[in-house]
Amino acid sequence: MVRSALAAGAVPAAWFALLIAVPAVLVARGWEPWQVGVVLLPSAVTGLMAPRVAGPLLNRMGATRALGLAALIAAMSLAVASLGALAGYAVLLVAAVIGVTFAFGLGQPALMEAVGDAVSDEVRGVALGVATLIFLVGGGLGSAVVGGLGEVIGMSGALLLLAALPLAGIATLAPRFGQVKDTEYAD
Repeated sequence: MVRSALAAGAVPAAWFALLIAVPAVLVARGWEPWQVGVVLLPSAVTGLMAPRVAGPLLNRMGATRALGLAALIAAMSLAVASLGALAGYAVLLVAAVIGVTFAFGLGQPALMEAVGDAVSDEVRGVALGVATLIFLVGGGLGSAVVGGLGEVIGMSGALLLLAALPLAGIATLAPRFGQVKDTEYAD
């Protein structure tokens, strides 16, 4: 449960970081706030469509692999956003937000399934609460890294630094990737 929660927490870290970084970069490049809002609309569509893809993907892959995929997409999205922030390419920033929105839509239900499978019925509610707390703390961490380090090392550098978090999440899950079923472990 702890491994799953730590890996999943990297996904909202990426999502919240991009929700701060992308508008900041675009406004600094002369974009009007309404233009930023319009350009981020495709990520809203992704958020609406994610459950249609995430559900079947989660059933096919299992919770651990789905969490790993969500973390990988989050890391790649942060790297793409870092490049977009450095070069000033709005299309890369928008693509990164779309990617991390899908990762969020896959990672959150995968976390709930992983935790539900990892603990007994008697403690499931508490375990889900703790996992959700860790998941949301990740969001705070992502926005803190971008908000705190964006001015110091640049937005591109802060996003690239933050990409290490989902990669660390993948590393925590790696021992379980080879297992046939997610229920074959107990953390």
